Amino acid sequence: MNECLIPVAQEAASLQQKRGNLQHYGATFDMLLSDILDHYRTFNMLERYLKNPSKISDQLELQIASQTQALLIEKSVVSSVAHLFV
Repeated sequence: MNECLIPVAQEAASLQQKRGNLQHYGATFDMLLSDILDHYRTFNMLERYLKNPSKISDQLELQIASQTQALLIEKSVVSSVAHLFV
């Protein structure tokens, strides 16, 4: 994962801490930071497939329901076509 995302994740965790969400859920700062970094890693993996939507249904890295896969493929194709007309 890109090391420059760590400060961004730390900032996001700090914001959640200031909002009182750590206390509300009984989480530590490190737990929240780990969760945020996990989300960044997941989105990073997903982004690769969104650049080539037809590969979403063949991938085994992410557990994505078939309905969600179809929706992601459809939205990616629609978005790509829409950019052609902008």
